[in-house]
Amino acid sequence: INIQDARINIGISSPISTSVDRIEEFRIVTSPIDAELGRGSGQIQMITRSGSNEIHGSLWNYHRNTVLNANTWFNNQRGLDPGAGQPISPRDILIRNQFGARGGGPLIKNRTFFHLLYEGQRIRQKTAVTNTVYTATARQGIFQFFPGAENANANSTTLPPTVDLQGNPVQPSTATGPLQQVSLFGRDPFRPGPDRSGVAKRLIDLAPLPNNFRFGDGLNTAGYTWSRRSTNDSNLFNVKIDHNFTAAHRLTFSYNWEDGFGENLFMAQPLPNSPGGTREQPDSLTSLTFTSTFSPTLLNEVRVGALRSRYRFYAPWEVSGADLQPKVGNDPYLVAFNRISDPLNRDNDPQGRLSPVYQYSDKVTWLRGKHATKLGGEVRFVSTNGFNSFDVMPRAFLSTAAIPGGQPAQNIGTIPGIGRNQGPAELTLYDLSGSVGRVVQALNSPGGANPTFLPGEGKVRTWRQRELTVYFQDDYKVTPSLTLNLGLRYEWFGVPW
Repeated sequence: INIQDARINIGISSPISTSVDRIEEFRIVTSPIDAELGRGSGQIQMITRSGSNEIHGSLWNYHRNTVLNANTWFNNQRGLDPGAGQPISPRDILIRNQFGARGGGPLIKNRTFFHLLYEGQRIRQKTAVTNTVYTATARQGIFQFFPGAENANANSTTLPPTVDLQGNPVQPSTATGPLQQVSLFGRDPFRPGPDRSGVAKRLIDLAPLPNNFRFGDGLNTAGYTWSRRSTNDSNLFNVKIDHNFTAAHRLTFSYNWEDGFGENLFMAQPLPNSPGGTREQPDSLTSLTFTSTFSPTLLNEVRVGALRSRYRFYAPWEVSGADLQPKVGNDPYLVAFNRISDPLNRDNDPQGRLSPVYQYSDKVTWLRGKHATKLGGEVRFVSTNGFNSFDVMPRAFLSTAAIPGGQPAQNIGTIPGIGRNQGPAELTLYDLSGSVGRVVQALNSPGGANPTFLPGEGKVRTWRQRELTVYFQDDYKVTPSLTLNLGLRYEWFGVPW
């Protein structure tokens, strides 16, 4: 039964996690491939365990822990937090447990057998993340620079740094005067002061003060480095029943169900006080095989299978961040800043998909003298039902107004000695004043006879396809040392709709 992802069917992409303890045997088939197999240059085939007349089982846990790992050179290089005196980047944490149990035995001796398996995975990680934030003075609208020099962080190699690793100002040799601290407010008649709605300040204040001056321009923006937690959990259940009607007829039923859940695997939180997204992945695989041995040289196998792969990606505002979003009336939106990392992640949007594959196949194997003949066919009903909501949540971009009549920042270039720092100063003013340059929002229609485009409506797409395969193959043993593999395979891929 095919376990390849029907929507992203490239390489060995599969939504099914196959436990090592569930596999009894596997083989890798590479080109030239038999006519029986086809569908590409290679296959990985796995046979799962079955029960027997004796009870057998196992219990396991594989454990990995950060206790035995040293910190990385780059984490150590970041040094200590200037305020707390603790390491900016302690050891990245990775604790993984893969555990489970399996057992098999008879339900009816010599006739019916079972095999059960459970496997779980729990991963806990903390990884060093750096995002750009405003310094304490910049949040008050005070812009810092050295006249005649361009601001540069402590790690700059193309420009002389204007701060040291602790964030203290350092006058570069290119400067024509001492450090200047000027207010950006009260200069631009269109942006006289801080954002009057309070939205910009509330979002900016979600970020802690910087602790890593290797990022940003050092004086007005810098980095905040912290250890971001993520999880990746899964549970897998499998039951397999084998029943012998007679010595010649055997029925095998297998059902596999698993679910996965992870925090910060999708739209991860940029800052400790902002929310992150989650990912859910419930999957199921069902197969039924009826094997008939009509004679010592004639075998027939009928297979029916269903793979149902599901993914759901939840944006931060679906999880816990709705209260942090600004609103116009009751309508929430996201804000895109210029000089700092957005406190609320806007890199993606809610999406999900269900991609079922239903399969029916029959294969006859006939041994006759020097010939081993196979004849069979397969039908697949493939579909994928997905939705996305790209840009359905409105984005407000802070910048010079892009609409007709919009006004760029005024009178910033007249600040004495501002020089090449004028652009960053204007972008800082746009952020602090909440100056909206453009708004992006996607409107989709649910369809119907008279479609209308609605706010908040996602985009739903469903594809379906039918596939048919028939083949004939004969392994002809010409001599004990020479075998001819002769075959013909026909594959029909219906037009997707």
